[in-house]
Amino acid sequence: MDGIRRQQRVQEARDYWDDEQPFQAGRVLFESIPVETRHLWAYNILHLAYPYFPRDCKIEAVLEFAKDPMRWGSTPDGNYEAARSLVDAVNGCQLDPLILRLAAQAGKIAYTAQQFPSPFDHFSGWKIATVLWQIVHQARDYEFTTQAWSTLANAEFILLEEPVMCHPDCPTCGANGLAALDAGLFPGSVHRSRRA
Repeated sequence: MDGIRRQQRVQEARDYWDDEQPFQAGRVLFESIPVETRHLWAYNILHLAYPYFPRDCKIEAVLEFAKDPMRWGSTPDGNYEAARSLVDAVNGCQLDPLILRLAAQAGKIAYTAQQFPSPFDHFSGWKIATVLWQIVHQARDYEFTTQAWSTLANAEFILLEEPVMCHPDCPTCGANGLAALDAGLFPGSVHRSRRA
C-alpha cells in the first residue's frame, strides 16, 4: 500500500473513532495489518494501556505471549494448549473488566495469528479498538488519548490493500471469500493455512 492510500485508511478509521464508532475503526485498521505482525500491534496496544491499571500476573503473561508468540509453537506439537489456556484465564478473571477485556483481545489476536488450532473469533482485532476507546474515555487524559490513537493507528502496521484470511478455520473469513495465507508464513506454527 502506498503512503497516500495508507493515510486515507488511517483517516477513514479516525473518522469512525471520532464518530464514536471504535468497532468500525478497529475493522478498518485490523484488516489492513498483515497477519504476521498483528500480534505486535496488539502487544503495543496492551503495553500502552497496562500501566494505568493494577499489576496482574495474568495480564503480564498475555503481554509476554503477544510480544513473542512463536516460542509457544516451537515444539513439534506446539504449545498452543498452554497459549489458549493463558488467554482463557484472562477471560475468566474478576479484575477491572476493561484491562481484562483488552488483554483477552490481545491474546486472541496473537493466538489466531500464529495459526494455532481452534482460532478465536475474527472480530477480536476489531474489538480491541472498542476496548481501547472505552479506556481512553475512562482515563480522560489528553496525553494518553493521543498515545492511544497513535498506537492503534500506527502506520507502520497498515500495509494491506485488501484483507486476507486470518486463519484457515475462520468462518468469517471463509464466508467473506478472503484469500488464504501463504503456507510458509509461520514456520514452527502448529496449523498452517491451506492455499486457495
